[in-house]
Amino acid sequence: MPVATDIRSRWLPPLLVVLAVGIVYANALQASFQFDDWDVIVRDPRVQSLAAWWASMPGMRPVLKLSYALNHASGFGVTGFHLVNILIHAGNGLLMLYLMQRLETQTGHRSGGLALAATLIFVLHPVQTEAVTYASGRSTSLSAFFALASIAVWVAGRSGTQRAALYMYGASPLLMLLGIATKESAVMVPAILLLWAAADVSRPFSWRQIGQQSALHWLLLLVALFTALLLPAYQQFLATSLATRSMAENLIAQLHGITWLLSQLLDIDRLNADPALQVQTTLDLNGSMLLVGIVVAAGTAISNIRRYPLPAFAVLWFLLWMAPGNSLLARLDLVNDRQLYTALAGPA
Repeated sequence: MPVATDIRSRWLPPLLVVLAVGIVYANALQASFQFDDWDVIVRDPRVQSLAAWWASMPGMRPVLKLSYALNHASGFGVTGFHLVNILIHAGNGLLMLYLMQRLETQTGHRSGGLALAATLIFVLHPVQTEAVTYASGRSTSLSAFFALASIAVWVAGRSGTQRAALYMYGASPLLMLLGIATKESAVMVPAILLLWAAADVSRPFSWRQIGQQSALHWLLLLVALFTALLLPAYQQFLATSLATRSMAENLIAQLHGITWLLSQLLDIDRLNADPALQVQTTLDLNGSMLLVGIVVAAGTAISNIRRYPLPAFAVLWFLLWMAPGNSLLARLDLVNDRQLYTALAGPA
C-alpha cells in the first residue's frame, strides 16, 4: 500500500496538469487562423515546406519557422497547428511543475500542494490563452519550452554526477540556444540560472561555482547575440525599433504597459489580447510610482534572496522574464498577453 501511495503522489500531479490543459484548451482545435497567422504562417513562402525553410536560412527565428514548416508538411492543416500549441503548453506545465517542486524543496517549503497549485494557475490562467490558441503565439510558448527545459536540465545536473555534468554543460546550453532561435526572450536563461543558485538555500552560494556552471551559457549567449547582429533581418528590426522610440522613451512607455499587464492578472473578466494602449513617453506620477515600486521590489528581493528565498525568487523571476519585451527596445505593439506567459510563474 505505501508503494501505491508513493506512485500516486508522484504521478498524480503531472497527470492533473496534462488533463487540465487538455480539457480547457480542447476547443482550440476548432479555431481558425487569426491576425498575423496569415502573414507568418499561411502566406509566408519560407515555411510552406522543409525545402523552402532550408532555402531561406540563415534567417530570423529559424526554429520557430521550422516548426511551422513541419506543421505544413504534416498535412493536418490548421488543426495540426493548434494541437501542437496545446502540446507545447502542456509540456511547459510539466516543466514548470518539476521546477516548482524542486524550488519548493530547496527553499524549505514542503507544503506538498504549493507546486501543483502554482502550476495549475500557470497553465489555466486566462491570460495564457493568446500564447496557446493563437497559432502565432507559438513563438512565445515554444521559446518558453526550450528555456524551461534548459533550466530544468541544468537544475537536475547540479547533483554532481558524471551524467549530470553532461546535462549541465551539454544539453542545457543547447536547449537555451534552441529557445533563442525560437524567440529572443530566451536570452534570460543565464540570469535565471544565477537566480536559481542564489535562492537555493539548501547549499552554500558561491559566485565561482555558479560562474563555472553557467559559463558556457553566457559564452553561447554572447555568440548568439553577435551572430544575430550580423543578420540583415535583425539589423532591420533594431533600426525599426530605435526609429520608433528612443530607449529612454520606450522604458517610460513600458512602465505604463507593465501596469496594464499586471492588471490582466486580476481583471480576468476584462482581458484584451491586443489592447490599443496610448503610448506615453513622459514620466508622470503613476509611472514614477511604478518605477520606484519596481526598484524597491527588486532591491528588497535581491537583498533577501537567502533569507526569504521563495518570495524573493517569485519577484525576480517575474521581473527578469518581463525585461526582454518591456524595457529598452521598442515594439510596434506596446503590450500583449504573451509577454506574461513565462513571467506568470512568479505571481503564481
